[in-house]
Amino acid sequence: MSLPSFFPSSWVLGIGLGSLLSLSASCETGRDVSCADGMLCAPGQRCQVTINDDGDVRGVCRPVCANMQSCSEDAPVCDRAESMCRPCFPGEDALCLARSSSTPKCGPTGRCVQCVAVAQSGGVAEVKECQGKDSLSTAPVCDSKTAACRACQLHSECASGVCAKDDSGRAWGVGRGSCVPVAQVLTVDQSLCSRSGPVFCTLRQAVERLDAAHRYVLLRRAASTMDFTDLQIGNQPGQQDLSIHVIGPLADQSPAQARTLPLVQLGGVMGKDALTVTSAKVTVEGVYIKGGRAGLVCLGSGAQLRVVRSFITGADT
Repeated sequence: MSLPSFFPSSWVLGIGLGSLLSLSASCETGRDVSCADGMLCAPGQRCQVTINDDGDVRGVCRPVCANMQSCSEDAPVCDRAESMCRPCFPGEDALCLARSSSTPKCGPTGRCVQCVAVAQSGGVAEVKECQGKDSLSTAPVCDSKTAACRACQLHSECASGVCAKDDSGRAWGVGRGSCVPVAQVLTVDQSLCSRSGPVFCTLRQAVERLDAAHRYVLLRRAASTMDFTDLQIGNQPGQQDLSIHVIGPLADQSPAQARTLPLVQLGGVMGKDALTVTSAKVTVEGVYIKGGRAGLVCLGSGAQLRVVRSFITGADT
């Protein structure tokens, strides 16, 4: 019988070994499969047969158990049939949850863990077990190395495409490290869009809908340069004093590392500014800003403009 590919080569074969199961009752040096390098198991332990990828059979001493609370982290499940602790197997999340609500998932190494990472093309994704019950979690992502929930670090780790990398949204319930809910993000993607959203065809359409419930604009793909020029944020009553984020394709890396031009840019029309900020606090992150009279303009005592990981070139001033 071969082990599933997701188990390490020295893991326990708890069932299905046929005649080998008889060895789990006891181990005697020189006659039975060796337990712990040929030594007899200590009182309160039983010998459990293991086999590695090369077919070598040996025994591992496991504690005899009456319940899972008496088992160690390395072998967290109390096997009722054998009355001894063993690693958890895929599909045994319920057993891990019964053992401890803080480690409700069976991890790939046989330990009960806080979460199991979900691999996606863009990186590690936020997972259900890391979500908050009554408020937005500030640790929504499952770390693939530690199998523990952590704060998001990249926008690509979040289902909405937006990670709150600062505390500017705390007043609106979005703390640092949270994945911004999809409903709060205005996405601009010309390849799949409508004027009424939730995915918009132009940045101008998205900017018109910025308010306290929608403070994030995610730029994915653009069409006409005119639609991304001569824009204003903060001039509408519903936008004043808000903390607003405009996030482009370069947001998760240094612009110097980009190998191709992004699919969206601000500016590009001679004699016109790309974006003017008034009476709002705006963060522009990961955006390619090119051409025009001025790339970005900040006007008025109530206006704040922060530019992060962006590339500005070719402006007249």
